[in-house]
Amino acid sequence: MRTKAIVVHITQALAEGALIAVLVLGLIAGTAFAARGGNTAPGHGHGGSGTPSAGVCSVTPNPVALGGMYTVNGSGFNPYEMVQVQVSDSHGTQVLFPPIDGTGTFSATSYASWAGTSTATVYDSGKTLLKVTSCSFQVG
Repeated sequence: MRTKAIVVHITQALAEGALIAVLVLGLIAGTAFAARGGNTAPGHGHGGSGTPSAGVCSVTPNPVALGGMYTVNGSGFNPYEMVQVQVSDSHGTQVLFPPIDGTGTFSATSYASWAGTSTATVYDSGKTLLKVTSCSFQVG
């Protein structure tokens, strides 16, 4: 009976060691893939093509009621480009990360939280933040 308990304990210890080894190898492989970077195929955003986009943006509705929902629309961007939209007002800045589709357009929705003029600035978020365009709208 004691021998059976020892065998079970050894089997469990070996299984636990194997699981830890798999997790460590997964972390090493994941770190290697992360260091390699993301999608760098030609024509897929600033990081891949090396060509910054010449997009434009607009906000609807304009003006927007305080507390109301607004949408920042963008077009003319590189397909699948990674961008961030920083919406600034007199109270602070919020950052949105809209996906850009294969036609180079995006829309990002949020709520107007402070009265006055707000500005949406679109940055190409490849290797460095590169300002692409901006557009302003009224809240109130």
